[in-house]
Amino acid sequence: MIKKTMAVALVIGSTLAGTSAVHATATKIPKNFLLTERAAAEGSVVEDEEWWKISDSLSRQLAFNPCRSKRKSRDGRAAMRTITHLTSAPSSAGEQLVLYRNARAA
Repeated sequence: MIKKTMAVALVIGSTLAGTSAVHATATKIPKNFLLTERAAAEGSVVEDEEWWKISDSLSRQLAFNPCRSKRKSRDGRAAMRTITHLTSAPSSAGEQLVLYRNARAA
């Protein structure tokens, strides 16, 4: 059995006059912001062969989790979107964006 997993981690921090960019400008991730979100929202799938899942849950595990921690997060997340593409092969790929309240929480 071959399992293919792709995880990309991108961390961007910004502080403006003591407040975070997330707190100052937005608390939601815009629709279709992530690279694979349009395809996932359209549901372009082959029945019973591949499917997408989109989640805005703040309590999901991080896609890039090298310590494989199972704990639920309480780490200052302000917004989060996770897109997972699963196939019957079995294989999966994912994309995840996490916004934190401030640079210290990130």
